[in-house]
Amino acid sequence: MRLLRWREHFNILSQYTQAMPDRFFWLPYEKLVHDNENKIRQLCLFLQIPFDTQMSQSHEPIKHWIATHTNELANNPRQQKKWTDLSRPINPMRSESWRQNLSPSQIIFAELICGNIGQQFGYIPTQPAKLPQQIISLLRHLPALIYALPIYWFFARYYFWLPIRWRLAIIARLKH
Repeated sequence: MRLLRWREHFNILSQYTQAMPDRFFWLPYEKLVHDNENKIRQLCLFLQIPFDTQMSQSHEPIKHWIATHTNELANNPRQQKKWTDLSRPINPMRSESWRQNLSPSQIIFAELICGNIGQQFGYIPTQPAKLPQQIISLLRHLPALIYALPIYWFFARYYFWLPIRWRLAIIARLKH
């Protein structure tokens, strides 16, 4: 379902970018990781704000914040993980972590679903799969896709347009 959402979001963003190119600044994580200061300078120029060298070290103030708010984070493991992750510098190894976390079949499937959109934004397919591999990957993931499509379609098309009370009611029913 995340692949479908990613694809839909990038389709929408692509349409907006084409309609208003001067209002968007694309900054892929991989480029930020490998050329941090230069990319932050370009972003500041786009936003018309002054560049400060501390922007490249944004994790440092968060470290200090965590040190003074440890009690608040102790009772909430999710918040603690979030803030701990933010307190670390940008990690170049993370840009390629998906290669270790996904199987070749999952990568082929992801590229089947999102590859054409990814290419528009500078992502190059990593495993050019032949048609038989694509069919096998699609068949392996077909049950999950059949399950995810109607749910995705509902949420993408209707859920976020519903009044908040209705959304909360739906969430409450799904939890039980």
